Amino acid sequence: MAIKIDIDRHVGLKIRTKKGVERHKSGDKARDIDDFLNLVSDAWEDYQNRFAVPRATWVPVKYMRPKEFIESPDGPSDVILFKLNSRKRFNSTSDGQRRPRTPSVREEIADPDDSENTLTVSTLKRENMVEFQIWSVHSKKANQVALQFEAFMQAYDWYFTSKGINRVWFEQRTEDRVVETGATEWSVRTLEYLVITELIYKEVDRKLQLITVRHDSGSKLKSTTINAKTGLLEHSIDRGTT
Repeated sequence: MAIKIDIDRHVGLKIRTKKGVERHKSGDKARDIDDFLNLVSDAWEDYQNRFAVPRATWVPVKYMRPKEFIESPDGPSDVILFKLNSRKRFNSTSDGQRRPRTPSVREEIADPDDSENTLTVSTLKRENMVEFQIWSVHSKKANQVALQFEAFMQAYDWYFTSKGINRVWFEQRTEDRVVETGATEWSVRTLEYLVITELIYKEVDRKLQLITVRHDSGSKLKSTTINAKTGLLEHSIDRGTT
């Protein structure tokens, strides 16, 4: 079996002991789009609470189809629906260059679980176009909530970043709509946001302290020892004659 040995002036000699790439999440860092809705929902409740909005009039944020609450007999009269319109790789940089399709190395650190290992952390970004639809049976209320939600998303930008969402940018508010269902007219206001998430990957490398290579050299058996700290040591053993 072939073994690949890397020599790095900062880490020394190391050998790959865990092959492949796995998704790694550490604490509150590197949240993906699945976690984004939960973060928005929690933060939106905090926002309404801070502004003393009566709990009975709170507008929930949900991941559901309009039909699920429109046809529900005890459904809310106001709701914010979450929808993912697209998800693709984060391609362009600020200077117009194309980003690589493979993860890029962010840092190499000591493995907190084993001091003899090196942890290589790599990242890969995703570009998510997210839509929030404000549904209300009252047109004025729909307008008010849309503006409140827009202000909330801007005010809590720091919160999303601190919880592992790379960036959140306001994209646009699209045309107002009225949806008729039976005898009810729903006013719909749509806000679109560009959400950049980051996938974090890790690879664990085992540091090598000592490598010994033995090979024949005529009448002698030559031994070369590679020490990660002190360098090369060579000596020969006389095999004798037969």
